Amino acid sequence: RLKKSMSVIKSTDSSLSARSHEESSNSHSHSTTSPKVEAQTLSKKERKRLRRLEMLENLPKPKPKLTKAERRALQEQQRQDKAARRKQPKKDPASVQLQHDDPKKVLKFEKKQIIARQRMPLTKQVPFFCHLPQYEKESSLSLQVGFSAESIHPAILRLGLKLAERTITGSSSRCIAVLTALKHFIQDYHLPEGKQIRNDLESAMNPMIQFLVDCRPMSISMGNVIKFVKGQISQIDPDLPDEQGKSNLISAIDTYIQNRIVVPIDVITKEGASRIVDGDVILTFSRSHVVESLIKAAHDQVNNLRVIVVDGRPDKAGKSMLERLVMHGVDCTYIMLNAVAHYMTDVSKVFLGAHTVFSNGSVLSDVGAAMIGLHASIHNVPVVICCESYKFSNRVQIDSIVSNELDNPDNLIALNSRTDGILTNWRELDNVKLLNVNFDLMPAEFVSQVITEFGTVPASSVPVILREYKKSSQ
Repeated sequence: RLKKSMSVIKSTDSSLSARSHEESSNSHSHSTTSPKVEAQTLSKKERKRLRRLEMLENLPKPKPKLTKAERRALQEQQRQDKAARRKQPKKDPASVQLQHDDPKKVLKFEKKQIIARQRMPLTKQVPFFCHLPQYEKESSLSLQVGFSAESIHPAILRLGLKLAERTITGSSSRCIAVLTALKHFIQDYHLPEGKQIRNDLESAMNPMIQFLVDCRPMSISMGNVIKFVKGQISQIDPDLPDEQGKSNLISAIDTYIQNRIVVPIDVITKEGASRIVDGDVILTFSRSHVVESLIKAAHDQVNNLRVIVVDGRPDKAGKSMLERLVMHGVDCTYIMLNAVAHYMTDVSKVFLGAHTVFSNGSVLSDVGAAMIGLHASIHNVPVVICCESYKFSNRVQIDSIVSNELDNPDNLIALNSRTDGILTNWRELDNVKLLNVNFDLMPAEFVSQVITEFGTVPASSVPVILREYKKSSQ
């Protein structure tokens, strides 16, 4: 019936086209008429057939018929894609940057909190950083933790309090502490009857991670190690006994600590020390464990090595690094951040640690590192970043405002013995707001080299390392 109607419509279409050709050749006035007027010259039956022809031409083309083997191959491919999507680790809610200036999102986040933190009043928050969590310093966080059946594991509780008090600092130390605490939690974990370990263990671990986030915002490197642990949990064979699955998971965590944190520090130390020659003047900032080990190793190999340790308020973490280097016999000079421009003319190389290296080559480090990178770039001094690959991130960040961590603003009050107490009542002053930022972002243009356990690479090669390591780990 469709073929018959198509033949009738085609014959009608040919007659219509001939008729329209004759009408168009009559006069100039007819040629300038609108299509609406030309359509009115057709009969009702002809217009109906013309519309039907247009509808048939716009019909979608039928899909080609597949053979039985092709259909099976397509179904198998769809099953594999679905299984691959299930194996992908779920997005960790702790790794998502929460917009704390959105009341709806803050209310939703507060419902998930294990401990209720007292937020800083809006009148005392700096406008550009309102999207970051700003809490008042608590007298005791442990008083808000219950002791019910769903209480926090003692190892996690102890770690959370240390993180809140800044007793454990440094990316590597924090990551090792988190993995060690999770090992204790996994050892004491008991699987309920009728459940699989790879499903229930992750659900039981989420409150522990949330407690750590409540105590102190999670760093990117901590998010990477937690993502690794969750990935290992999802790969546990459900047919294995519970104790065997837990043992394999703990063994995987120990291997990760050794291969991704401990061994890379030794490799970076040897690689960085080989780049220091006699008579070099090395400048470093704040405290970095890998840079400290590097300088000690270089001091044992070369002569006339001089180190300039730059420090900044309020933490003054460079003091502890200065003490260790002096005890090792290194010739050191201790300066504050505002004197970098004066001493940079004597510097041969700048060695800095990093909390994170992003895929665009920018480096997240202690606040003040970007200023050192700027002065080094002005004086054509190479800046070498020492960073383990587990700290690399696929994210892209171009400033230190979008994502950062705010510390206790009261740490900025005490300047020296003569000025103590001037800003003690800053919360009562209407026009005074204090901001204590922890991290700073150094652009990739200031970075000369990045030393990792895979070798020395430019900052632009960070995505290559991320991609190749992901392929090798699959």
